[in-house]
Amino acid sequence: FDKLKHIVPNHLTGEDPESVVALDERAQVRGRAMLVKRLKGLPIEAVVRGYLAGSGWKEYKKSQTVCGLPLPAGLQESSELPEPIFTPATKAAIGDHDENIDSEQAIEALGGDAETFEEVKRLSIAIYEHARALAASRGIILADTKFEFGRNPGTGALVLGETVTPSPVNPLGVKGVGEAGAIASTAAVSNAVVDALGGLGDGLERLGQLHV
Repeated sequence: FDKLKHIVPNHLTGEDPESVVALDERAQVRGRAMLVKRLKGLPIEAVVRGYLAGSGWKEYKKSQTVCGLPLPAGLQESSELPEPIFTPATKAAIGDHDENIDSEQAIEALGGDAETFEEVKRLSIAIYEHARALAASRGIILADTKFEFGRNPGTGALVLGETVTPSPVNPLGVKGVGEAGAIASTAAVSNAVVDALGGLGDGLERLGQLHV
């Protein structure tokens, strides 16, 4: 969050969690907790993809699109996209699986607020590009990731509530990217398991994600 605050404000208060608990509870929160502002969350997941992997690759093989966005022909799994794309998803209930949606469905989920959609899209791509550069400097390619936004009830401003955490991040190794079949993404590994089980594993896909 600290490395992204020049792009968008976040939900952290900056206060010490130890300041709001009893003396005998401080050890429990030290280095393990943070204080955050209460936000009104937006009902979509803000997903950005810079490489063709995971569910995006599965859709591309069927229709040469990702979330309804047309892509060039001839791309391979883990190919770098010409530019990062914003591919929103539903915000599923706990235990359910998020579903990719197109821009019209995302705007509908936002109550028809196209302006908010465009702002979330702009911020998400800007965050992804900055995070991708930071990851690349450490030898990691950030294939895709997701963010969650909310609004500050007091000011109405968009605020970042989740970003580039291990759960939604899909990393690729650097060597061999761009060579057909040279690198499989972490999501592709779990997708292969689910496919092998005949689609019996929506929950398994969530459990089977491998992350670094």
